[in-house]
Amino acid sequence: MLGFGVFFFGFLWIEKQYLLGFLVIGFLGVLAFATGFNELLLNRGLSYRGEIWQEVIRQLTTECNIWVGCVPGEKILGEFYHPHNAYLAMLYRNGILGAAVFLLFIVIFFTMTMRVKSRWMLLSLFGWGCLLTEIDSILTSPEPFWVYFWLPVLMAMIEAGRKDPVSPRID
Repeated sequence: MLGFGVFFFGFLWIEKQYLLGFLVIGFLGVLAFATGFNELLLNRGLSYRGEIWQEVIRQLTTECNIWVGCVPGEKILGEFYHPHNAYLAMLYRNGILGAAVFLLFIVIFFTMTMRVKSRWMLLSLFGWGCLLTEIDSILTSPEPFWVYFWLPVLMAMIEAGRKDPVSPRID
């Protein structure tokens, strides 16, 4: 759901539909609270992620080397094998140095793709949003994650690297 939320905000931002976004978010928020759906989302949607993230930050700052990260293999809270957040996992597993490289990739990606107004960048926002709660690492063996993250990212980078970002024509 977070992936769809990031995509939705990105779409509204690019299309400059700020008022529509504010109204939709407000309506959905009121509806969620009125029906009790917000409790269901928090109970199932985050699935202990707040506690996991707090423990990861605690371990990183007290038990590990913050510059190079923690040794893989230790369970988090005794039962979880990864932080359930790729951004935090990059910091946890690779420290500040690895997180800085990942941040540099993010800055370069969005700078390049926003400059040419890449159509694929908007689609890639779904994958970037899913990284908030889904996967342990962005560097994995082939799996479905590649379809909603790496494929749109690759296509956006290819589109941004072209001088003329128009669609190819078949004659």
